[in-house]
Amino acid sequence: MRLSRFYQHVSVFAFLLLFAIPAYAAANPLPVRDVHLFTVEYKTKINGQEAEVYRWDPGQIIVKKGETVALHLHGFHGKEHAFSIPKLQIKGKVKKGETTTVTFQAKEPGTYELICHNHYTHQQHGPMIGYITVVN
Repeated sequence: MRLSRFYQHVSVFAFLLLFAIPAYAAANPLPVRDVHLFTVEYKTKINGQEAEVYRWDPGQIIVKKGETVALHLHGFHGKEHAFSIPKLQIKGKVKKGETTTVTFQAKEPGTYELICHNHYTHQQHGPMIGYITVVN
């Protein structure tokens, strides 16, 4: 009789492990965190000459490991910005007046660069690099 009850408990546990828990997880996915960044331009005069620089605003975001992030890039200044996040194999383009959204899961702790390839060097009014820091 005891062995039969043991197998009943094992069967219930196996069912939960194989079917009920995965079904619940699929029906209730973890929330996606929305993060908004803007392309901004700063202008000033240095020694009588106009100088400008482009940046992502905010310049750094912090996310938790395992978090799913929807990164909304808003084209506020500049005609267009071709960008990449090399460590995440993400590439895209954001144009003035438009929003480009990329989604990723922060799998490994570390710092990931968000690079604008139109404004990568000082001569191109950059560097326009943002940082995504993934923490445990």
